[in-house]
Amino acid sequence: MCTVMSRRTQKILASVGTLSAITIPAVLFLSCQLRYIVDKLSYGPPTVILSVYAALVVEFLFVSTSNPGFLDKKLFPGHAFNHLTGSYRRVAPQRFLEVPINGQIVRAKYCVTCHIYRPPRTVHCSSCGGCVLRYDHHCPYVGNCIGFNNYRKFSLFVVTCCLYYFLIFASGIYHFIGFFPELWLSFEAHPATSACTVISIVISLLVLWLVTGLCCFHVVVVVKGQSTYDRIKGNYPGFNPFYRGCRMSMRDLLCTKSRISTFGNPCSPSYSVKTLFQPGAMFTSQEQQEEFRRQNESFHDSHNPDVLNTHEKNTLKYIKTFGQTDQSSVFPLSQDHTAYSSHGEELRLFSETSR
Repeated sequence: MCTVMSRRTQKILASVGTLSAITIPAVLFLSCQLRYIVDKLSYGPPTVILSVYAALVVEFLFVSTSNPGFLDKKLFPGHAFNHLTGSYRRVAPQRFLEVPINGQIVRAKYCVTCHIYRPPRTVHCSSCGGCVLRYDHHCPYVGNCIGFNNYRKFSLFVVTCCLYYFLIFASGIYHFIGFFPELWLSFEAHPATSACTVISIVISLLVLWLVTGLCCFHVVVVVKGQSTYDRIKGNYPGFNPFYRGCRMSMRDLLCTKSRISTFGNPCSPSYSVKTLFQPGAMFTSQEQQEEFRRQNESFHDSHNPDVLNTHEKNTLKYIKTFGQTDQSSVFPLSQDHTAYSSHGEELRLFSETSR
């Protein structure tokens, strides 16, 4: 309970701090610059600034409260039914499983806290207390993880931040130059207005410099098919199996029609088909071969069907589809290869299952 309350307190404090950094420049603008800009120009610039401010607050609330892609935890790990071996577990599962993706071996790690095998690019966040699908980073300013579900919202939030603070900075400079032709005389005649304008310019310039650098960093990360976590940890230094090119990476970020709200059953009709290099690509071949597997093998636990959660069932289905199981050694993997799809735009995975 103390841990949960501590996390909630940290999130509340982070939200209050970020909202304060967003709201204070708007308050200074309304109190010191609004009348001058309306008299000199029109109601257009203030309307644009206040509209961007409202959009920024809404985007912040969406990012702060959204599910970044948490995977369901499994309860009672000591009594869980192991679908790989067809028996109940007596010992802890092996820590790593090797999965081939685009000709490169990627390790799927077993999370001892959530008691699930993490798909590639999934990381357990100690601040949020869960495994996040396609983990990017934990953002202290929004008090939430950034992952597969909310990365696009976070990117839009960062871009809107850049626009908002640029407008605040530009309005402050315009007001300062026009209203204070003689600096020291203006400070003596209007000390409150002068101080508010200077504070607004300093705050907006500082935050604009920070968020612009953050925006440029994420543009580089997206173009290279990486994540912030991959970049910091130096993952895939020689060859990135998730890289699909600049155009496809940007399209995946900006033009994806749907994002999964929870990590459900990838075999359901509502689950969109993922290509090999997307975050949910671990289950691509399992989706394509669902009919074949349904006719040849069953993974249903008739004794205790609810012990194993949906995510681990899907992970174990994928692993069994690609390789033999052996309790005494690492699971050998079946031969895999990649080929171009008929449209020539995306690579898809085709594997031969071992019988």
